[in-house]
Amino acid sequence: MNEPLEIHITPGQPCKVIQGVARRTFYSTEEAIALALLKMGNDTAISVDWIDFLSSKGIAIGARRNVSLTLLVIPAKKRTITWQRGELIRELKVVLPSLLIASKFTTGRLTKTTLWIVKPGFESKLSTSGTDPVLALFPYGNVYGNGAICWGTTPIQDLKNPIEVEDAFFNSGFNGDLYYPRNIGAEEVTLPDLVKRVGEELPMPSTDRYLKSVSNVAQDIARTPSG
Repeated sequence: MNEPLEIHITPGQPCKVIQGVARRTFYSTEEAIALALLKMGNDTAISVDWIDFLSSKGIAIGARRNVSLTLLVIPAKKRTITWQRGELIRELKVVLPSLLIASKFTTGRLTKTTLWIVKPGFESKLSTSGTDPVLALFPYGNVYGNGAICWGTTPIQDLKNPIEVEDAFFNSGFNGDLYYPRNIGAEEVTLPDLVKRVGEELPMPSTDRYLKSVSNVAQDIARTPSG
């Protein structure tokens, strides 16, 4: 039988964890609790709902039986990405907007990932229960129209947490596939030509492209079967 789990967070103080019907209480750090949840596997007796720190810490974590789920907000930042078409390889320095990456780990293995752009100004208002359409499809490459990441030949079997997922995605090569220039008003310009035209800061999706809510993404990433 699964035991209930409560986690209470007070800024500047250790996290308070209350477990089971006997309400056993212990204290830990946010980081340690997050890692423990991510490592939950088939042998766990604990079932938890979403633990939501999206608005304050940029992360939400859920676990059920042998499945661990994470939503991670990635702040806007400058990156160097590799763009390749045939034998032509270009390194592009670009500034990407704030992102939300959703990951599903089944028995410790990455089984599902989606990637979204966060509507500007909403980074501190995100919630796993939020129903406002504040997420847009990642249009710059390597993401399907349903938000799922296309990994291609990128090895993902050893990815264990969302930070490793982020690094693997942006260290993989981009190309002209799964690139949606019309979503950002770029017509049919290639990504290197777009950077040459507008500079490092990539254009954002138009307002009408924000169609997905965080609760939609949370439900999608948890849905079975994995894929």
